[in-house]
Amino acid sequence: MKKRIVIITVSIVIILILIIVGVIVYNKLGEDSNNNDNIVNMKNQPQVSSDSTQLAIEDKDMEMKERELDQKMKSILYGILNYSGEIEEEYNEEKVNESINKFKTKNGIYISEKARDKILTLIDNVTNLDYQIDADGYLISKGNVENEYAKQIEKIIAGNKNVIIDYNTYYYCILGNNICTFNIEENQYLQKFTSDDLTILILNPVKYEEEYESEKDLINQIINNAI
Repeated sequence: MKKRIVIITVSIVIILILIIVGVIVYNKLGEDSNNNDNIVNMKNQPQVSSDSTQLAIEDKDMEMKERELDQKMKSILYGILNYSGEIEEEYNEEKVNESINKFKTKNGIYISEKARDKILTLIDNVTNLDYQIDADGYLISKGNVENEYAKQIEKIIAGNKNVIIDYNTYYYCILGNNICTFNIEENQYLQKFTSDDLTILILNPVKYEEEYESEKDLINQIINNAI
């Protein structure tokens, strides 16, 4: 009888141990499953950048855009200063910078060498003043500024922008790793390019010589786009 009781007791203890072990294992498996679900959820959720990381990304994007704009404006100016025919050559930053560094940058209206005769004649006819070009290639007036067109031109000369005027049916701009020739559309009076303190106007000879109604209209085109 006692032996039977011992066997029953041992059996009950073993059963209890098995139950306890089973509960512990079940709880452990549940925890692991929850942890795995959390990991999956974290992976599926979009990762939010910190403020500093986001600002760093935006600054880098801005630097790239500014560099692209800088290269574009430099290549256009490089072409104005150095070429009169069509070109296609590899963009050489050192060569471009060397050429542009020789150019005197200041506020006012710079007129390219090939545009000077046309533009000076046009301005003189409309303003009744004797305009000239200084040693750096910039427009200066000699006389009393009373004409309304002359007043607008003087505002640009005395303003806070460097305005460059060229006279051509095409312009030069960076494309990939090359500086290439781009044609101005025949129906456009001019092609305009701007950055913070620089405006480049390339006047289309087809329009300026063949299809204008008056010289005043042409001066208005220049003034309105230079301001």
